[in-house]
Amino acid sequence: MKNIAVGDRSFFQKYVSDPLVGIAVAVLFLILKILPLSVARFLGENLGAFIGLLMKKRNHIALVNMQIAFPEKTLAERKKILRQMWRHFGRMAAEIFHINRVMKTVHSQGFEYVRSFYEKGKGGFLCSAHLGNWELPFGELVAPGVKLNPVFRAANNPYLNKLLFDRRQGTHIPKGPTGARLMLKVLKEGIYSV
Repeated sequence: MKNIAVGDRSFFQKYVSDPLVGIAVAVLFLILKILPLSVARFLGENLGAFIGLLMKKRNHIALVNMQIAFPEKTLAERKKILRQMWRHFGRMAAEIFHINRVMKTVHSQGFEYVRSFYEKGKGGFLCSAHLGNWELPFGELVAPGVKLNPVFRAANNPYLNKLLFDRRQGTHIPKGPTGARLMLKVLKEGIYSV
C-alpha cells in the first residue's frame, strides 16, 4: 500500500520545498548512517538542539502544555525539559539507520506471548509509547519471524514518507477511519500485506 501525504500541498511545497527538504534529510541520513553510532548520536543531539531553537511556535505550545501538565514546575524547569526533548528527538532521528545496532542494547521481555499468538494464527495489537526510538517495534526487530503491520501518521512531505515509512515491512496502516477499517481487515483475515 502506498503512503498518502496528509493535506493538500501548495505549488511551492509540492515542487520546491518538499523536494529540497527530502534531499537534505536523505543526505543527512546518509551521513549519519556511515558515521559510528556514538558520533551519529552526538551530532543528532546537537542538531536537534539547534532545530529546537528555530521552532518558536512549537516551543511556545510545548511550554503552555507543560504549564498545564506540571503547574509546580518553574518556567526555567519547563525550558530545560524542552531543550532536553529537542536533544532527545535529534538523538532518536540519528539512530534510525543504526536501529539494528541499537536493538542489541535493548532488553525486552514478554514477546514469547506475541510469538505464541502468532504461531497459533491469531492476530493482535502491539502498542508502543513515544518515549524512546519509535522505530524499535517495527520489522522483525521485536520478535524475529513475527510479521507486523505498523499504524502511522503520514508526514506532510511525501519524500519524507518514502524515507521514513517505505522501508518498514508489512502493510502501512494510516491513522484515522480508513486505517481503523484496514486494521480490522488485517486482523480478521490474518493478512500481512494488502
